[in-house]
Amino acid sequence: MSEIGDRPAGEPGTPEARRFCWRSALVRAALFAAGFVFLLFPHPGRAIREFRTLRDPNALISPGDPAVAKLSSEVDAAMPKGLDRAHQVGWIEKFVEKRISYVNDWDQWWNVDYWPSPSETLASGREDCDGIALVTASLLRHRGFRARIEASYEHVWVEVEGERILHPDVETNFDGEGWSLPGLKIILPWWRYSLSTFPLWRWGTVIAWGVIVLRWPNRKRAVVEFSALFVSLLLSSLAARSFPDPLFAIVLIVTLAIAACTLFRRIRATGAPVPVPESQPSGL
Repeated sequence: MSEIGDRPAGEPGTPEARRFCWRSALVRAALFAAGFVFLLFPHPGRAIREFRTLRDPNALISPGDPAVAKLSSEVDAAMPKGLDRAHQVGWIEKFVEKRISYVNDWDQWWNVDYWPSPSETLASGREDCDGIALVTASLLRHRGFRARIEASYEHVWVEVEGERILHPDVETNFDGEGWSLPGLKIILPWWRYSLSTFPLWRWGTVIAWGVIVLRWPNRKRAVVEFSALFVSLLLSSLAARSFPDPLFAIVLIVTLAIAACTLFRRIRATGAPVPVPESQPSGL
């Protein structure tokens, strides 16, 4: 009689056990993905609008918005007379940047990213680069300029009649028509920005959720993996805040490698089979 044929249906290695493992893995992955999206976008309505906006950010330019018309009246009262069109653009750029203070979306809207309408931005008086760019483009169009949004995966600015304002990036991924994939020049600065500005407690919450879902009910293993990943995150964040890009890249790679090795060793130790002592023949 073979050992395989005598295994109960639920024992490891049987088809039933393998199917259960796959189902469990799929359920855990789905739970992690749902929690991950919620932790980054806790306001679902704004998240849905965000994904719609990314198809064509220029659709949010609103030259007819009453708040934009009111802002244009402030420009009329404050802008020096006699400026040519090029100098008007430069003056309006500085005016909007003084009018709207810079704040990250996760501090202003709680979502990791959100493109508000010009009226929302002007009502709050605070926004990041996308909100400032939309207000600027709306104001310029209201005043008769041809303006559109351009962007990379790290920053948003305005192109107005051939001139790029609001600190354009070295790489353009949205040119007013469609999006392109990011190049290597933008990936490292993007990670540096994310690690140095996104709150550590929110990064930690994402890691904790992933470890709980993927490792439950093995609490000891979950604590070890969370600690390794969070220490890796903390060191990477400190490197992103303190060091120039090349050194940051080296520190980040080494830190993540150490964390990965720690996890790999822990997984191997946890998954190693426990030797079963052979039964001793009885003296009878």
